[in-house]
Amino acid sequence: MRTMIDAMPCFVSLLNTNLQFVIANQYYERHLGISRADIEGYYVNDILPSELKERHMNLLRKALQGETQHFDDHGPSKDSPIKFVHGAYIPCFDQHHNVTGIVDITYDTTDQKNQEENLRFLAERDPLTGLFNRRKVMECLDIEIVRANRQSSPLSVAVLDLDHFKHVNDTWGHAAGDLVLKEFALLCQQQIRKLDCLGRIGGEEFFLIMGNTDQQQAKFVLERILSVLRHHRFSWKQIEIRITSSAGLATWVADQTNQQLYSQADNALYQAKNQGRDQVVIAT
Repeated sequence: MRTMIDAMPCFVSLLNTNLQFVIANQYYERHLGISRADIEGYYVNDILPSELKERHMNLLRKALQGETQHFDDHGPSKDSPIKFVHGAYIPCFDQHHNVTGIVDITYDTTDQKNQEENLRFLAERDPLTGLFNRRKVMECLDIEIVRANRQSSPLSVAVLDLDHFKHVNDTWGHAAGDLVLKEFALLCQQQIRKLDCLGRIGGEEFFLIMGNTDQQQAKFVLERILSVLRHHRFSWKQIEIRITSSAGLATWVADQTNQQLYSQADNALYQAKNQGRDQVVIAT
């Protein structure tokens, strides 16, 4: 049996009905640095980390009643290279269907979870700035509209667009343009609340959702962003780049869809561009 379980690419152990380790495979030593001698003969309650103890002892008690228990959890410690696991406590039975022990099979799912998180990031985030992408920010807007409708609270949104951004790319190259976009994203994040939702929705265009924020409050936030940007210098290869932004602001009214609200802000943005840029225009 030892040869077989030592060959398995996961943690495998056998517990008796007193929840005492009878056998543990070499995976523990190879991946956690814990030898068999430090496991076999010891009780689960003495080995489990305190933060996992209550939950897993409950699962093991249910397994002793004859029910296989599946679990997903974090790793054994913050310092462990194993951050996530998936496993099962499988009861063993004799010919009379009495539980005689429990087999614990646990897989390291750290790589899988990291890949899932990376895929989730790519699905929701703009890879350059790390902000939400268009799809995700529109999902946020749907949520905020539902909340505003339920709570009868104000909701304001804004579309911001960097003025003459093409000039930056044409003059200093796309790498300089990327730097400006990333720094502008950080600058905006520093001026808004954590509960606000900011996304890059294309090129040099950004979308800001401000829940529980009326028109006057939202205009103040946008004016502050534009003022900070106006005085900011983007350093690129010993060159200082200056740029401004225009913004269109719209405030939600009952029965408006997310697309209608966005379009209002977008139309106000174009008015800001046509009126000389570097300003906030409120949708009417």
